[in-house]
Amino acid sequence: MMKKLKFPIIIAFFMLLTFSNNANALNTRTETETRVREEVRIGEKAKSTSSAEVRQRVEAEVQTRQENRQEIAQDVQEKRQNMIKVRMENHLRLISARFEATIERLENIIVRVEARINKIKENNGNTVEAEAKIVEAKNHLIDAENALLAFKNEMTLAIQNQTETTLGTEIRTMIELSAQVKLHLRESHGSIVDAVVSLKGNSTTTDSQ
Repeated sequence: MMKKLKFPIIIAFFMLLTFSNNANALNTRTETETRVREEVRIGEKAKSTSSAEVRQRVEAEVQTRQENRQEIAQDVQEKRQNMIKVRMENHLRLISARFEATIERLENIIVRVEARINKIKENNGNTVEAEAKIVEAKNHLIDAENALLAFKNEMTLAIQNQTETTLGTEIRTMIELSAQVKLHLRESHGSIVDAVVSLKGNSTTTDSQ
């Protein structure tokens, strides 16, 4: 009876042992598979994070280059504008200086002509026409000086101005004022020439030149 009972027990023990081993092997394999999947997931996540970081760095570099290009372009534009502004200022000051020099030269000529007129008058010469022409010459010089003063005011505004629309208006105004200065200077010179001619035609003129 005991022999009959021992044999089934032994068989059951080995079956239980086999089942336990299979269960352990199954658990081990499941754990291994789970660990592999986790490692793959972590690797993919790291790869995705790395790609995102690379993309962010590339985008940041592109943005930095664009900003640098914009800064360089702006700097070049500012330098070009400053250079144009300096050239314009120099040109306008040169024009103004030439007008002033012409006015001064005509004033000196008028002084000399007036001196001749006085000498002729001392000799009872006829200086009526010459004196009238000198008055005209002086009036034209006054008009030229007023136009030049307005020209200088517009020049100051143009130099300080940063708005292209307003600057264009100021430049047009300066062109008109410049034309007025030239006109009055030309008229003044013509009147001086007429005065000198009338004095040369006077029989009692004392030629001091």
